[in-house]
Amino acid sequence: MKKIILLIIVSLSISYSNAQVDKRDSIKQLLQKEKTDTGRVILLAELAFQLHETKPDTAMLLAFEALSLSKRIGFEKGEAVSLNRVGNVYDVLGNYTKGMEVLLQALKINEKINNIDGIQRNYNNIGSIYFEQEDYRQALNYLLKAKELGDKLKDKKGLTSTLVNLGEVYQRLKKYDSARLYAQQCYDTAYKINYSRLVGSSLNRLGAIHFEEGRNTLALEYYRLSIPYSKQANSDLRLSTAFLNIAKLFEKIKQTDSVLFYARQSFTLSTKNGFTKEVRDAGRFLTAYYRKMNKPDSAFFYLDLTKIANDSLFSQQKTNQMQSLVFDEKIRQQEIVSAELKAKEERNHNLQYAAIA
Repeated sequence: MKKIILLIIVSLSISYSNAQVDKRDSIKQLLQKEKTDTGRVILLAELAFQLHETKPDTAMLLAFEALSLSKRIGFEKGEAVSLNRVGNVYDVLGNYTKGMEVLLQALKINEKINNIDGIQRNYNNIGSIYFEQEDYRQALNYLLKAKELGDKLKDKKGLTSTLVNLGEVYQRLKKYDSARLYAQQCYDTAYKINYSRLVGSSLNRLGAIHFEEGRNTLALEYYRLSIPYSKQANSDLRLSTAFLNIAKLFEKIKQTDSVLFYARQSFTLSTKNGFTKEVRDAGRFLTAYYRKMNKPDSAFFYLDLTKIANDSLFSQQKTNQMQSLVFDEKIRQQEIVSAELKAKEERNHNLQYAAIA
């Protein structure tokens, strides 16, 4: 039965345009040509970022590779960037405890080397994880600090992510004027710099705010506008969120066929990519909707799918944790070897000085 259900998950898969594949390919080409270790670290970390919302497992491996190389060559800025990317992936996979741990490590390094740009991004990502854990006070604390630094740095790209996150926190707190203000600022900024991922994200956020305020037609317009930008940015995570938001809107206005169409797309896309939170949200929505329609077979069908997906994702998280532990041990061994080599060099120097004396 489980095999049949898993085959149905695959059969439900749909294709999406990958407008940013060229960008990823160009990074791969640069990686093949790059001769310096520091250059390779930056490119590996950038490739991990490009993939973390579509292929989180691949992104994790790339981020770990960048982190390992950074430690080996003593490149602290690269180490912080790599840890930040690892944190991004843990956030997407729903492993917030581990994500917070590595982001705080990155923040410590960035503060040590006074990398303000890195600190700003760390604040933003830490705020995002606090939001997912429903600690809105701490989320606002870090996000407002990230915005302050972003304004000083005039880092438009980094600032857009902070703005949309602030919009989401204020929406959850039902402070809709503030939520709309930040989401609109994000859209205006992202559109000016042609940052498709955050254009799509801000449009989706504006749609969600209008939906909660009862403006269904306007909300649907924003949701639909967000989709091509998220596709262009190759962001399956944001597509999945937009599809489920549209399904909830159609449920409200009682358009059953459209509800099921968009909710299934959200569930399929989330399952394919291993997005823990999104799989659960879409699966629970479909289960509840079919129960409401008095279709117990379909309700149990999606309940089973959700359980299987959760089991699979749980296993993957365990695998990621094991990989992380193995990786940490490798790093520890490298540090021991480096310390031993350094001690040996010092002994040799002392012997040379003694011989000269």
